[in-house]
Amino acid sequence: MKVYILTETHEAYGIRDFNIISVRTDKEKSKKEMNDLIEADHYEDFANNGIEDCGELFCESCYEDGFTAYHIIEKELEE
Repeated sequence: MKVYILTETHEAYGIRDFNIISVRTDKEKSKKEMNDLIEADHYEDFANNGIEDCGELFCESCYEDGFTAYHIIEKELEE
């Protein structure tokens, strides 16, 4: 079984936080949740700094005194 782990990395004032947002078996729901978070832009890094790189399973803001990044990690679980 595959799981999709949505992570958030946020850095501000030289402090980097890493959070696991969700673990799902549905890739499309993980992608939707990531896109919703990018659109919500809670830290305003995407609006203020722009997008450095973005793909199907990740999106990172440009670095300007901090940044925000979302990644979906695909892992195979052994049963």
